[in-house]
Amino acid sequence: MKQTLNYLMHRSVPAPFFFGSRSQGKLKIRGHIRRFFGHELPSKHGRAEGIFAGWVWDGEILRVRNDRYGLFPLFYYAKGSEIGVSPSISTLIAEGADAELNDGSVAVFLRLGQFLGNDTPFRHIHCLPPNASFA
Repeated sequence: MKQTLNYLMHRSVPAPFFFGSRSQGKLKIRGHIRRFFGHELPSKHGRAEGIFAGWVWDGEILRVRNDRYGLFPLFYYAKGSEIGVSPSISTLIAEGADAELNDGSVAVFLRLGQFLGNDTPFRHIHCLPPNASFA
């Protein structure tokens, strides 16, 4: 599995990412502080329409959101004092996300051929659910 991950990380073009961590009271930020993908259309109902996902880091708060159907893939990593966001799992791992496998998710995938909910094969990396917005 590790060889496959190394192959994927070196073969693909790195996707945009945001990665933040706090160590000894100091905040370290890497990557893109603002990224938006897809097309957001105005709506009369308050929630934007279209197919989109993105994030904005304003220096204090990371805001992440996507469309109501979750059609644009966006993944987030959260472990301890680290957080990462990217449309690519391999980019998150290349930037330092813990690649510990989630045995339960892998077992479900082997039986059903798909992951359930927001699961990925990794314990600390998840797919952003539809209509998500968090800060």
